[in-house]
Amino acid sequence: MSKKPPLGKKRQGNALYIGEGKIEKRFFEFLNQSDFIQLGRFKEYRLMQDKLSTSDSLLASKRSKIFCILDTDCVEASNFSTLIHNVKMLKGICDGRVFLLIQNKNFEDELSYILDCKNLCEQFNLSHKTHKDLKTYLSQSVNYEKLISKHNLLRYCCRPDIFRVALENNNQKIDDRSIILFEYCMQK
Repeated sequence: MSKKPPLGKKRQGNALYIGEGKIEKRFFEFLNQSDFIQLGRFKEYRLMQDKLSTSDSLLASKRSKIFCILDTDCVEASNFSTLIHNVKMLKGICDGRVFLLIQNKNFEDELSYILDCKNLCEQFNLSHKTHKDLKTYLSQSVNYEKLISKHNLLRYCCRPDIFRVALENNNQKIDDRSIILFEYCMQK
């Protein structure tokens, strides 16, 4: 019989989810609260742009699994070498494996694909239809409970082939088993 946490206490898992920004953070908090994914914490970090060092707080605790959410809208050789460095650093704090979840372009593109819609600004009835307005809405106001189901969530991070090709074209190697589809980190 599993013990439930006391009222007011949030269950915490030992998985770590790392993504670029506030939009992904809000999305993964929803996924965590909805029991769609293994319980864990979300940390903001630009894994393809910023190199981790041994003193980074991100590396302070051991984790059972680490899931890295990556955008593919800016992939260059320098981004790949930074990513490979960071994956090696993350392996040092991970009891299991470090997994890569590949967003085709960025989160907004993935959300369009999940919801099967062409224009997210129209989908959310945003009065100002700028990219900045959309990003603000997604990081602060969107209600994913009305939009996301286990069925459409299977489409999230399910198109990693462009990333694999870019890796090969830049003569970079990452263990191919590390690149996973999102469905593999969903609760069964």
